[in-house]
Order: sequence, then C-alpha cells, then structure tokens
Amino acid sequence: MTTIVKMDVVTLVEGQPWRQIKMPEIVMQAEMVITQVDANGDIHSEFTYTDAQIKPDPTVPPDAIAGISAEIKKLVGISGSSIVDNRGQVKSTKLNLPERFNPNTEQLFARMLKSFDRIASPVPAEAVGIGAKWQVSAAPKLNGINLTQQTTYELVKFQNNVATLEVAIQQQAPSQEMTSPGLPGGATVTMKSFQGQGTGQITMQMDGAMPVTSNIDLVSQTEMNARRNGQSANFGTEISMQMTIQSN
Repeated sequence: MTTIVKMDVVTLVEGQPWRQIKMPEIVMQAEMVITQVDANGDIHSEFTYTDAQIKPDPTVPPDAIAGISAEIKKLVGISGSSIVDNRGQVKSTKLNLPERFNPNTEQLFARMLKSFDRIASPVPAEAVGIGAKWQVSAAPKLNGINLTQQTTYELVKFQNNVATLEVAIQQQAPSQEMTSPGLPGGATVTMKSFQGQGTGQITMQMDGAMPVTSNIDLVSQTEMNARRNGQSANFGTEISMQMTIQSN
C-alpha cells in the first residue's frame, strides 16, 4: 500500500493570515496482512510501515525538509491494526506510535489516521445500481475536537467486479473547550467553529481488502479563542490536505 500526503496549513490571528506552513509531499509504503475473518464477516488486519520519505520540493526551505524528513523516517517499522466489517465500514483503527515524535508530527499522523478511516467504502445492504447514492454518518474525534461527519457516496461505474465511487464529505463541530498537554498554566482555548469539506473518488475491487485507488481532498477551517491572565485573542487555522492511496 502506497500513501501520498500533501498538506498546507495557514494560521490566522484576528482573522488575518499570520503564518503559512507548506509541507513537502510525503510518500509512505506499508504492508498489510489479513489476520482473521470473523463469522460475522469482520476482517481483522495488521499493517507495518516499511518506507517513508519526502519528495524534493524547491518551494519548501531545505532546513524544513530536513527536519520533516527526520521525523517522517521514524515512521518506518511502526505498526497498526484495523477491523472492517463485511460491508466495508471501518470499525476501528489503531496506530502504535512510540514516544519519539514531536507534537506537530503526532497531530499530522493523527489526521492521517482519520483520513485512513475515510478510504473505507461502506456499501449499502440493499442491491444498488449505477447512480445510486447513500450516506454514512460518523462522530470522529480529531486533535481533541469532537466532530460530526456526513459522507455521501455515489456509484458511478461498475465493471468486472470493480466499483468506482464519488465521495463528498461534510464536517462540523459545535463550540467546545479544547484540551492540550502543551497549553501553558492558566490558559484556556475555546473552539468557536469548525467546518470541513472534502471530495474524492474511490475505486474498489469487491473481493479486495483495500481500495485499488483512493483520492481524497480535504479542506477545514477552525476559529478559536485563547484566554490567559485576563487577556483574550482570536486565532484560527485553514488546512488543506490531499491524500492518495494505491494498493496492489
């Protein structure tokens, strides 16, 4: 399984762009093994990352590439597991991260793991044909934010036991207090709003454990308020991420 991730982050202070972090393209290789199939059809699998590297990018400073590359290479050898039901719905995923990543890298991998959930292709229980649409609701937690997520799938092609699905994702979150071990003493952060949108396409072989290909583009906007020692400031982030997965 090859995973390619591209991410850009813009930090806003009082509604104005303050800093932009342009991430180089990350390419990861993983091997997956089916370890168990339950009587109810649940598929248990384990995966291990075998390679991770950064693609050269002249628009990213060399020192930033060197730092990110050093962190990404720590992914090699890390394992995880997942359980998927017989209709393609991810029931659980787990990534066994050691305590050797900085907080920013941990957040990146957490976001990637949630995106791994989104490559699932849950199909309806009923028989459907070309043009059929169905929705899947979820309530994921991402970087301490409790979300509601609605994903719409449309079957646009079916040939030789291979289905092609168009995907649309909508995410929202109510105002909520944020918790983070990195907050200084006496500081509180409230997330005022969160909106996320995504589109993509998944090609899946009906008797395969993983999609043949999956391409997902996600954009999210977060507004937050920080308070400490009687002072208050508004800030936010705009994050765009493109994720491609290919399996063979």
